[in-house]
Amino acid sequence: MKLSNSIFVLVGLVGTAISSATAMAGDWNNGNGPLPGMRGSSVPVPAPAPVPDYRAKWYFRGDVGLNISSDPGARVSGQNYGQADSPGATGPVPFGFGGGSFTNATVHSDFPMSAIWGVGVGYYWSPRLRFDLTADVRSHGEVKLNGAYQYTRFARDCCGAWNPIPNSRVDGTVEDKTIMRSGIFLANAYYDMGQYNRFRPYIGIGLGFAYNELERKNRTRETTCDPTAPAFCQVVTSRLDATTTSKDHTVTFAAALTSGFSYEVHNGTHLDFNYRMLYTGSTHADLNVQNVNSRVKIDEMYEHQFRAGVRWDIN
Repeated sequence: MKLSNSIFVLVGLVGTAISSATAMAGDWNNGNGPLPGMRGSSVPVPAPAPVPDYRAKWYFRGDVGLNISSDPGARVSGQNYGQADSPGATGPVPFGFGGGSFTNATVHSDFPMSAIWGVGVGYYWSPRLRFDLTADVRSHGEVKLNGAYQYTRFARDCCGAWNPIPNSRVDGTVEDKTIMRSGIFLANAYYDMGQYNRFRPYIGIGLGFAYNELERKNRTRETTCDPTAPAFCQVVTSRLDATTTSKDHTVTFAAALTSGFSYEVHNGTHLDFNYRMLYTGSTHADLNVQNVNSRVKIDEMYEHQFRAGVRWDIN
């Protein structure tokens, strides 16, 4: 074969090979998808890994403070006197505290400024919303009743009629004191209004109950004397000196509104300063006095509390 013919044949074979290679390259990605690392192929990008949230979910708290309350109203019912000398409408029919033959009677409630303290556990629902359960103890208050009464004794005559006994007078005194202690249990919700450096102002609301312990003590004394001349009650005879006590436990509704701020002194440690207005419902203390059930009722209370505390986050 001549050299020129051989060259033409070789050139033809090379051209055919190049055309086949180009066609194969054009169909390389069809059907089987891209090959990793090859130019022109699509490589799937993995989803970013979630960033761990290391913020605390739970916290403990402890608080102390000052409690200022308005003295609640108080009154007594069911407590009767003069039963031993009761001729009906013609004489000293049984009379309640402060009425009938009482010469003076006072009811005084004394709930002075006092200390409060408490603990709690809470949960961070979101960066701005949190909840906690708290238990607080407040110092005791007192309700005192003091009075004096006086009347002329009556007695039945031989015919069954009631007649006064002019030379026999009854003088009585009443001392009654109720001591009240309370534990306050609340479920609270707080909304943090933002963060300014390390400060977080917030508002809150709480609902729950007050568990009250009421100790009551009553002392009633009576004497008799002759008020007529010439005795003029110079000789006094004791007729009654009775002391009765009781202890009751009651549960009443409680609610609170709170406003304050926290300051993060260290990672996970917050100082908390707040004002709380606390409402507690009315309660009562019962006592059997001279075989008659008597009740001292203490009205609802509104308290202003100024508190400081610490919250410890739990990681």
